[in-house]
Amino acid sequence: MFRKRSGLSQDELAALLGCRHGSKVSRYERGDRSPSLATLVAYEIIFKTSSRELYRGVHDRVRSAVCGRAQALSRKVDARQLTAATKRKLDFLTFVIYESRPPRS
Repeated sequence: MFRKRSGLSQDELAALLGCRHGSKVSRYERGDRSPSLATLVAYEIIFKTSSRELYRGVHDRVRSAVCGRAQALSRKVDARQLTAATKRKLDFLTFVIYESRPPRS
């Protein structure tokens, strides 16, 4: 969507990303290949938007998975004796869980 709005071809975007062929961009767009961190940052720079917007579906899936793992870890930590360190971990995990959820409409 971002590439098409910009009017760039896959080959032109590939050149900006430092890739040799537009076929790599095609694989990114179809979801057949994940961009490297450097390529993801390049996408953000080129389109002046966050990876969260560029790859919304991936972001949502990862957010959901992290939230689930944080909930499981929170239950595990909560079973331990309450110490200052345990409370700090639980507070942090609570932050991860609730800040990872999408905003309510």
